Amino acid sequence: MVASALVGMGALLLAAAVLSAGSALRLHSAYREALRELRDGDRRLEPGAGPGRRLEDELRWYADVTAAGRDSGWRYAAAVVVGACVGVVVLAVWTFTVRPPALSVATAVVLLVLMLVVTGLCLLEGRRFERLLQAAGRRSALGGVRRLEDALVQLERATADLAAANRTWLRTRSATYPFAPQLARWRHRAVARATARRSRTLAALSRAVPVDLAGIAVRPPDGYADGVRALTPMALTGPVDDDSWAAAVADLNRAAERDGARRTRWLSALAACAELRDDPPARESAARWALDAAALPARTPGDARSDPLPDTVAIQPTRPETWEGAVRRARAVGAGPLLLAEATLRWAYALAAGGHPLDPAVTVAAEVMTETGDPDEYLRRIRPGFEAVGATSAQLSRLVPQWHASTPAPTP
Repeated sequence: MVASALVGMGALLLAAAVLSAGSALRLHSAYREALRELRDGDRRLEPGAGPGRRLEDELRWYADVTAAGRDSGWRYAAAVVVGACVGVVVLAVWTFTVRPPALSVATAVVLLVLMLVVTGLCLLEGRRFERLLQAAGRRSALGGVRRLEDALVQLERATADLAAANRTWLRTRSATYPFAPQLARWRHRAVARATARRSRTLAALSRAVPVDLAGIAVRPPDGYADGVRALTPMALTGPVDDDSWAAAVADLNRAAERDGARRTRWLSALAACAELRDDPPARESAARWALDAAALPARTPGDARSDPLPDTVAIQPTRPETWEGAVRRARAVGAGPLLLAEATLRWAYALAAGGHPLDPAVTVAAEVMTETGDPDEYLRRIRPGFEAVGATSAQLSRLVPQWHASTPAPTP
């Protein structure tokens, strides 16, 4: 039995070595081909080489080239090698438990060590080539655009994660069940971690700008270059002077008008840009742009190969005054219950995130409930949302259907 176990360990080791060697050869070939593709692409993207292809097509090509390491299939081979390693470990442990001769123990130890070395080399080699491809891609002419788009996607996801963690903490903090305070403290640490992650993604965005599309022979979407240029003063830390602020607003306005496929991105950036100025006209503009962005349907960013320029929220407006103005504007223009509920909930979250009481938002929500043409639809979204941000029972009791005097109450 011990001899059979040793033979099995040897067979698994041989199979793992062959798979690792084949995977390494495919990785080397894919890496060399990707480098050639990137060099040819950089020559094609040099200024003066012609009008160039569309930016979306170039980014899809870039994503295919930089994913050559994953496409080589080394991860599947690595999974098989790891499975073989687990089998060798199991056989080695069984061999040690039956008290075999010293030669058999030494053979099992050698086979186990060699198997661990082969597995480690397979994993390290694959990760090394992926990092080399990523580094080569960052040096490409399109590397800056790709970093900016990836940073925008990560920032939106980090913002959504922070909002979800904050809502969970607020709801737990207002709960009365046993051990709720201890659970709230634990979830507050999750909020701190989400805040740190968002800070890191914002720092990555500040490192990704500025992007000079004029130095690349591509045809960006109409208005895209204006919007990218306007993101620079908002992503960089430090005060923004009047000229930079005015130029950013003008560029984002042009981008929102011309680049309809990414209108949510530029409108949200406009609202965040207007928040940089604390004066009545800027606050009113921030509210208008925030409402316009909230009225557009949300889109989930796809893979970089299928959706190279997603319509992500660039920078979310966060001041409670902005969303209070958005709710006021939505009521003035007679918006539907869904948009009213969305603006009201974002106002409530901004209040809760800033440590302010929810009473102003609850009062307005109770008024909107009597004004909207579909109060049931409004309440179906409002009540769970207010509960998620920590509304008290007294506040939630104000958000119930009200019977008008002209309408008879239902008979029990």
